[in-house]
Amino acid sequence: MAGFALLRSLVTALALARYSLADQDSVLVERQSDPCAAIANQTYVVPSKLTACLNSFAFNATLRDNIVDVVSKTLNFHASTNYQIWAPPPFFDVHVDVQSELKRIKRTSYSSDFELHKDVSAQVKRLFDGHCTYISMSFITITFSSNSLQTIAVRVNIAEVYTLLTDWTVDDSLFVTYLPFPLVNLDSGWQNWVQDIYIAPEAYNVVSKEFAPFVAEWQKIAGYNFTKYAGAKVIAIDDFDPWYAVDQSASVIGAWQGRSQRQNSFFSSYIRAATEWSYRMGDFAARSLPPAKDYVKMTVIPVNSTRWETIKVPFISRIATGTVPFTNAADLWKGNCLAKSTTNGVDYFATAKTADKMLKGAEEGDSKTAELVDPSPPKFAEPIAPEDRRHPISSLVDVTALADVALPPELNPPTPVSGSGTAQFYLQGKVGIFMLGSFSTGAGYAQWFQIIKDGLTSLKAQGATHLIVDVTNNGGGYICVANYLHRFLAGPSPRTEPNAGFDTKARYNALASNITNVITAGGVPERAYLLYDPVNWRYANSSAYFPESYNWLEPPVKTVVNGRQDAFSQKLGDECQPFPLDVPSEPLFPMENIGIVNNGRCASSCAIFTITMAKKEKVRVAVVGGRQFTPQQYTGTVGGQSTSFTVIDSEIKSTHLKNNSLAPPDFIGNAYQGLTWRLGFGFDNPKEPEEWQNHQADDTFPLTLETVNRPEALWKDLTKRWWPNL
Repeated sequence: MAGFALLRSLVTALALARYSLADQDSVLVERQSDPCAAIANQTYVVPSKLTACLNSFAFNATLRDNIVDVVSKTLNFHASTNYQIWAPPPFFDVHVDVQSELKRIKRTSYSSDFELHKDVSAQVKRLFDGHCTYISMSFITITFSSNSLQTIAVRVNIAEVYTLLTDWTVDDSLFVTYLPFPLVNLDSGWQNWVQDIYIAPEAYNVVSKEFAPFVAEWQKIAGYNFTKYAGAKVIAIDDFDPWYAVDQSASVIGAWQGRSQRQNSFFSSYIRAATEWSYRMGDFAARSLPPAKDYVKMTVIPVNSTRWETIKVPFISRIATGTVPFTNAADLWKGNCLAKSTTNGVDYFATAKTADKMLKGAEEGDSKTAELVDPSPPKFAEPIAPEDRRHPISSLVDVTALADVALPPELNPPTPVSGSGTAQFYLQGKVGIFMLGSFSTGAGYAQWFQIIKDGLTSLKAQGATHLIVDVTNNGGGYICVANYLHRFLAGPSPRTEPNAGFDTKARYNALASNITNVITAGGVPERAYLLYDPVNWRYANSSAYFPESYNWLEPPVKTVVNGRQDAFSQKLGDECQPFPLDVPSEPLFPMENIGIVNNGRCASSCAIFTITMAKKEKVRVAVVGGRQFTPQQYTGTVGGQSTSFTVIDSEIKSTHLKNNSLAPPDFIGNAYQGLTWRLGFGFDNPKEPEEWQNHQADDTFPLTLETVNRPEALWKDLTKRWWPNL
């Protein structure tokens, strides 16, 4: 490990020296007083003081140029770049020429480094693509919990590389900024003809537990007890109709093509995490960056009252657990803003000895080894270890604020009949419930197939005749697990065999072809390691894997997308079958006896599963809690396989092509970039990607005081709506 760390440190040091960023005085604006020192060693701070600290870092043109070069060249591997210049309906919000915006940024000077990073992030968010993100770790950080580490240990013998643990948690900012009032959208009567926004009834229960050491001081700052306003009806937010605030948020948060999904993200919701039921505060009450002011003005009607009250609700910013402690601006920059050993890619084949040490250290819980873990997406995505190249992952990178907040116990469902981690199985009379919070978190790849098989067969054996699959806030995971679930439920048919998912394509560029050429010419010591290795992929008819010496990117399939010349690989077939475990010889349930439910926030591998069930098997899908009269997208950020700059950079370094003019440089700051590596071909229009096709829910059901953030009550309500005779 020491040799590897030394090498990575040397590379980082050389990069820093090259770009003249090692000298802290060249980065920090001289101040009479240091605003970062004013918030040092504090758990809770006023947002305006946090903003002053972040704005104290001077704009640096060299850092700007480096960011633009990395992001721009990495986007050449992103499959959707030209589609996102102007997406087809119903995705009217998706229209940005991100490469042109990056050129503009490279010509622009900023008042601070913070403003630069906000601009880059804002432009990439305009893609509304939860796979393609740019995150500055100077202001947003990743942390892995001690019991939730998956290594990217690199051994020359890939059979010995394995996943240690897969549950993981993160903090999405140096500080996360909160309001004490998460919101909900509820039916106010007349069969969903009237909806209103409310402060969540459970708001105080959530806040009093999550912020227990500070809640009394927070109420003192506010000048009132938060309990008074739990369940209050919201009349206005900052003097505007509350739906104006919902739409303003939906215009900027990114991640989802569908506006309805970004609207729904504004509100609180539940999620099944690896070890507990968790509570998502929503984009109103939890923010990854500090707001422009220290409070929001709300006009509300408290419960059991008819009088309007206008109150100022104070924000508070809480330091994230992953933030490296600091005493001043220089400390903050050094500990959180410079590239780390995990920021850029590595040559997978550099040394077996280093990998052995790294793996051993990770097994033993060595905290230093944690810095050698793949810097995977900050939310909903597993670290992509080398052996997982044959187990592709598609996961959402959600850059909205995430906090490990527990769902209040009184809202939790009863004890499940079986399950593990994010996969839990319940029985309500004749209706089985499969709560699926992820397709990867909470268990190893091989375990997932057994969990699904055991759980579903157990429900069937205990008398279940119908099934509800709840994928609320499911951000994806292993693609083959999603395909297995489809095949397990639907049985054998031309719709599930030989491919239960999508045919796909990867974007072509000359550097990607060069990577493939090096691999096929025997330029790497071990095969099946790299994404571009042909032995990992099959022909479109799924009949066979490509030969070892076959450059599957040549010749490119040329096309025109939104008036731009583009090129892709040939069509790729199934990469999952045969599955590790056997599958039923007939459908587990009649398709009309299965329903899928979520809040619209179902992405990546969750999208693959839900779309194949809805479009191939005609299974009904419902979105709950959406705005009335607004068509609800039941899924988004479909993709076909997601990855990151770090992985692409490792592909480049492992084939010794870093000096190629098309290769992105290393990040010199602490940053993360994600991308869509493969796009799935659609079902309604097989010539175009599924990413840009409609996924309107069959049913849109309201939430009520009885069902909001109460999974068990919601499942019973769905049963009555879908199968009233049960």
